[in-house]
Amino acid sequence: DLSTLSVEKRTTTIPVPDNNTIVLLIRLPNIGQAVGTTYDYKNFYTLTCIPYVLFVDWSPDKQWLVYIQTLQEKGELVKEVWRMKYDGSDKKILSKNEKYCFSPRFSPSGSKIMFTAHENNIDKITTKIITCDIFGNQYNEIFISEQLPENCSAWGQCWKTDDDILFTYYDEHTISPHVGLINIVSKKISYITYLDTLDPYIIQWSPVRDEMAFVGKGYPGTQVWAINGDGTNLRKLSDCFLANAPDWSSDGEKVIFSQLTNGFEDNYTVWVVNRDGTNLHQLLKKDGFDLVDPAW
Repeated sequence: DLSTLSVEKRTTTIPVPDNNTIVLLIRLPNIGQAVGTTYDYKNFYTLTCIPYVLFVDWSPDKQWLVYIQTLQEKGELVKEVWRMKYDGSDKKILSKNEKYCFSPRFSPSGSKIMFTAHENNIDKITTKIITCDIFGNQYNEIFISEQLPENCSAWGQCWKTDDDILFTYYDEHTISPHVGLINIVSKKISYITYLDTLDPYIIQWSPVRDEMAFVGKGYPGTQVWAINGDGTNLRKLSDCFLANAPDWSSDGEKVIFSQLTNGFEDNYTVWVVNRDGTNLHQLLKKDGFDLVDPAW
């Protein structure tokens, strides 16, 4: 029962995180999902209560976490952006009037947080990429859908620099995603076309090199790939039924991700691999639980 693991019911002091500490989502199927951390890769601290949270990301100094809190409001499932300290304290909502928020991420310096907000109107889809600081100040809205083809849905994916954000978008005529890069100062968009044939939909830029890890098409299901920023040196990092949610180690030498190893009857486990595709092995497992969306 995830509710018995919540930080509000626990008196254990949570250690200060280091570069090896992993945050992730711990899911009890059909019950709920909570933010958790692990220091020894065997035991877990949970930092939120059920019913459900989505996405989670560390600040570069590992003092703060951002995540999506879901709640029911007048029959609607609302998704809000929240922040908290590494031990689950000092929780605060960061989004304002937005009801459908996704993918909060810290910038490389940790001074900014980015997330996506959607509004589904009768005649069009409005997508905003919003940036703010850890206190919810310096709130900046970028109406990215105004620069994309009509009726596109877009999602902010990750920061490349403190001023540049990678995003994916889908147009109404195809289910395949495209990738763009928007500068939050100039609001100008450029496009990364060499990824179009790979159907990338979750992307993380390396903290130290000009390369990215992403989820793209594979067999039998989606796989984790890495590629240089100029489109060279494509390599497959996962080898399983379905892989998802890659993230880099702080030194840029390893990639962590969640996977279903043999099929949908499995629970999600967390795996790690060197950036060149070597030394692939399982890192985290919890019987009866799904471990998803890991961040290093």
